[in-house]
Amino acid sequence: MKVILVLSLILLTITAGSCIKDDLTLPSEVSFIFELETDEGKKGDFDCDIEVKASPVSGIEEGTLIVNAIEFDGRRAAGRDVSFVSAFPKVVTADLIKRITDYPVDFDIPQGIYNSIDITLHLDTVGKVAFLVSGTVKSGPLSTVPFSFEYGFPDMITVRARPVDGSDIVLRRDRPSVARVKIDIGFMFRFVNPGSMASADMTTIGGVDYVVINSENNIALFNQIAARMTNAIKVTFE
Repeated sequence: MKVILVLSLILLTITAGSCIKDDLTLPSEVSFIFELETDEGKKGDFDCDIEVKASPVSGIEEGTLIVNAIEFDGRRAAGRDVSFVSAFPKVVTADLIKRITDYPVDFDIPQGIYNSIDITLHLDTVGKVAFLVSGTVKSGPLSTVPFSFEYGFPDMITVRARPVDGSDIVLRRDRPSVARVKIDIGFMFRFVNPGSMASADMTTIGGVDYVVINSENNIALFNQIAARMTNAIKVTFE
């Protein structure tokens, strides 16, 4: 009887362990949404709790991001870590104003408790700029000027994802999740001097004078804003 009991306990332990292992391979649906963040005068420059300078940007009219791949690198509390690179049928064009992409960006990711997730966005140009945003920006105390910021380089930007609350990201097979990719345009422009915008070179587009900011026009402004781009991107799992 003792032998039978021991064997039964061993089998029970093996079976329970197998069930846990199987559960950790079950997929959880994660959908990616891309958008701009434009809140002005908000508290917190990401990890700071002090009041920050209000964004000079307003009236955003257009925002696009072009991505040809997404890398996922997740570390789980239990089970194997999960790493993969997406295999998109074509590049993804995200409309950051409407919060839509030209086709769904969805993944089935093994469920579990993730202590950390790093998301790497592979930016593409495909004949267009990888990231574009246009609107109006302050050029003085009471004046604004139309602008267009163009980041025209293929690039890879890695972001440590965050949960909407708590310290870990929990993916469950019975509850679809959203990975919200936000580009804080206010953060990118926050320290732009209005005088620099007022004195910037203008480009006429459709009969309207714009401040075009890219690697060929208003280069000093471009370098200042582009330097903050990586830190302006957040990924939140909801």
